[in-house]
Amino acid sequence: MHSNTKRRLLFSLAAAAALTGAALALRRQIWLDAYRREIREKTAPLKEADGWTADGYIKDQDHLYYYTYRTSPASGNGCGPVAAFDLRRHEGHDVRFLDVLEEMDAMHRRNVPGPTLMPVMRQYLDKYLPGGHEVHGAKAAIDAAERSRMGLLRYHEESVPHFIPYFRVADGQFRFFNVSDGQEDFTAAWADFAAEHIQGNDVKLIWWE
Repeated sequence: MHSNTKRRLLFSLAAAAALTGAALALRRQIWLDAYRREIREKTAPLKEADGWTADGYIKDQDHLYYYTYRTSPASGNGCGPVAAFDLRRHEGHDVRFLDVLEEMDAMHRRNVPGPTLMPVMRQYLDKYLPGGHEVHGAKAAIDAAERSRMGLLRYHEESVPHFIPYFRVADGQFRFFNVSDGQEDFTAAWADFAAEHIQGNDVKLIWWE
């Protein structure tokens, strides 16, 4: 066989093998994703009841260890989808947490461990809860929050970046979720919340009038 023809044949066989391998890997990943989704839907609701409020909000991400978000258990990095879900529920949306989780996961360009990126959070909220105003810095966030009807706060809780949702329940009082251990679901004035939890100026707030 001519050497050039032989090389072309070997190249074609190698390319075909690579494509076959990639196709098999893709099929396996699709099957694994479907299997994991089925397992999560069957088991997670039975094991995380303590993480939900009686009126259907998520109050404690620690109970979401059966869900995967950005390749990690959502109990560790799921505060972003939790906050987005709670805000949508507050607005009367018929939405499942799993759908929020998976859509936000897919919005990240890289499938690597990590928290929710602020651009992804903004993209998701603009899609489902348009009209939010964004401010940066502790003072601007506190001033805006006190006149808002609901919002999403990104700040540091015990030096860890954290998203939480809140909404107004009475004049000067707000309901907060998933803040810290022992403060999963509580009502407080925004100034009191800020005095206890906001340290430093690395604060971002998306709020609605």
